[in-house]
Formats: sequence, structure tokens, C-alpha cells
Amino acid sequence: WTFPGEETGGIEAELVSDGNQTGLRVQSVESDGSPRDFYATKAVLVGPDLVPREVGLVQNAPGVYEASLGEIEPGAYAIRLTQTRPGSTALGRTVGLVAPTSAEYRVLGPNEALLGTVRSSTGGRAISLPEEPWTHDLDRTSSLTDLWPALLILALLLWPLDVALRRVSLGRRELADARAWLGRAAQRRRAAAPRTAAAEGLLSARERAGGGSVRAALRRGTDAVGVTSVPSPDPAPVRPPVPSSARVEDPRTSTPATAPASLPAAPSHDVPAPSGEGDTLARLREAKRRARGR
Repeated sequence: WTFPGEETGGIEAELVSDGNQTGLRVQSVESDGSPRDFYATKAVLVGPDLVPREVGLVQNAPGVYEASLGEIEPGAYAIRLTQTRPGSTALGRTVGLVAPTSAEYRVLGPNEALLGTVRSSTGGRAISLPEEPWTHDLDRTSSLTDLWPALLILALLLWPLDVALRRVSLGRRELADARAWLGRAAQRRRAAAPRTAAAEGLLSARERAGGGSVRAALRRGTDAVGVTSVPSPDPAPVRPPVPSSARVEDPRTSTPATAPASLPAAPSHDVPAPSGEGDTLARLREAKRRARGR
């Protein structure tokens, strides 16, 4: 886009802001200062986007013409102004204008209204001298707490986690292995401790003593000798049977005698006999009765 080369003096232009709206104002006067009235005035604007825009201006005062541009982008504008009137020479001038920035950026100086509101709500006061902000005139506190030890401990605790998240790569396989390890650990914890040999023997003896066949055999032996024996709650060790080659001494003759090969050692009355040895217990009772009869 090119502009005509002729330039006419006495034409001035400016951009006027009204809130978010921007207007173009043109003032045209003769060399002697008299206003140029009733001219058809047009303007062509080329803004930062380099797209020309043509607008028509309306006269609203002697020698003053205005047009509304609406909301325009801030920046530099090249404006070609032309004025024509029947019977007069055409007038023209090219000017460069800068559109102002937003209204909030054009406010200069402190916002006294806002500062006053802040002072009233917080109980503060205005500062007039540069050294007043450094004056120690605040009320003293009754207690204080140092936060740096807690923050330091927190940073030390989070540091390994930060390194782990940056360096350690966890995938599906690692998660599956961890889940399997936790399952095995829980099963081992729930599993009962194995029984020792001594505890297993005591439990077996208690089960045999509680059987019905053992109690019946004890009753039969008690009827045979006429003696009632009460089993002891604590099992006593059973003496091993005497071998067939062992020699025993007769208490009456004080002569050694050979123990019968088929006769085992008599068990203690306090130890209950197993369930499958009822006949053996009866034979022992009979042998004891015969020995007392002699």
C-alpha cells in the first residue's frame, strides 16, 4: 500500500482512548488559523498486522473531525488523512501514531485507595520515611519455634525416595515378584511350629491313656488282684524288659534263678498300658498273684 506524496500543512491527528475504545481525532486549520469546515475527511490506517483499514471521520467541532476505531491492538500505526470539498483543492497528510497500552498499564503512581483498604483491614500505617520499614517496633511474641530442624529431617527422609524414583525402574515383573514374596512370607508366618519328639511322645501317651480298651484292661487287672490303682497324671518312664539270658536272685533262697524268657518286666501301676496290650497286662497280673501265693 502506497500513499500519495503531497503533504498539506495544518492537519494534525491523535488517538484518543476511552476505556477499551480508541478514537481518531483530526484537527485541520488554514495557515492563518481559521478552521477548515465541511470537508469530507477519510483516513486509511495500517497497523501492526500490516492490513490497511479505511474509516470516515465526522466533523463535530470547527475544524475537528473524529471517528471511532473500537478496540485496536497496541502498537504503531501509519495513517493517511485526506480531505476533499467541492470547489477546493484536495488536502492530504501522512502521520504516524502509537496506540496506547491497556488502561491498567497506563495508571501512574501508587493506588492510594487500595493501600488505604489494606491498612484499615490489617491495622497498619502509612510509611513516609525510607528508614521506617527497618524500625523494630513490632510487638514481641511469647514463644517461637525453629522450623529448620523439622524441614531438614523431612528433606533427608525424602532424598532417598527422590533418588529411588529417578534411578529405580519398577515394571510388572518386579511387582509380581514382590507380591509373590509377600504371599510366601504370610504363609510362613501362619504355619504352625513343628512338634519336637518329646512333645509328640507325650501327646501319643495321653491319647493311648484316654482309650476305652486301656481303661477296661486296667479294671480287669484291678479285679484280679483286689487293688485299685490311680493313674498318675505325669507319665513315668517304662523299664525295658529283662533279656532271656539275665539272671535274677530269689529273695527267699538267695540263689540266682533264671528269669523266664517270655516274661517281660512288670510295668508300673501308675503308667497306663497301651490299647493293644490287654492280654499281656492280664498275664503279668496272674504271674504276680502266683508269686505272692508261693
